Amino acid sequence: MNKLSSFSAFLFTLGIYIMTTSSANAQNTPFSRTVKEGVVKQESVSSGVQDISESGVAQSTTIEKEGVQRVHDGGQTSQSMVSGGGIQQVEQGGTAIGTVVNAGGLQTVGAGGISIGAIIGGDGVQHIQSQGISQGTQVKTDGIQRVDADGIAINTRIESGGIQQALPGSILKDQGD
Repeated sequence: MNKLSSFSAFLFTLGIYIMTTSSANAQNTPFSRTVKEGVVKQESVSSGVQDISESGVAQSTTIEKEGVQRVHDGGQTSQSMVSGGGIQQVEQGGTAIGTVVNAGGLQTVGAGGISIGAIIGGDGVQHIQSQGISQGTQVKTDGIQRVDADGIAINTRIESGGIQQALPGSILKDQGD
């Protein structure tokens, strides 16, 4: 199976996972934290959800296994590490700075979300959805950046063996090698 087929299968599985976890109640979620103000540091989310919004900030969070970090509505993260089935969702009004996505990890940047300075390692995926913005992303060997129609990727650097899958209608600016 080639990388793009693997990516499609991964997104399908991810869609099922998100539908399943979004309907889970608090009793089934081992980790649940909502941060609307202040700063949380060095939390580990290996299942459940860390929700960052308003003036909340999360620093150096590790997201893995079935953990999800959701950043939206004025929330900000810095130096998050996403791997092994972990997901970082950057949504409307959310900003993620310096996220590292390793093997099996996924960063999605939805409409109105911004990712700055992400590093996408081998078998990690960054998915820029319609009207999401990625700036200064570095895609390493076997890492994947997918940019949907109307998704915006600015100043992306693709290293040898890295993959940028730019769909028709995607917006690529100041791309480097």
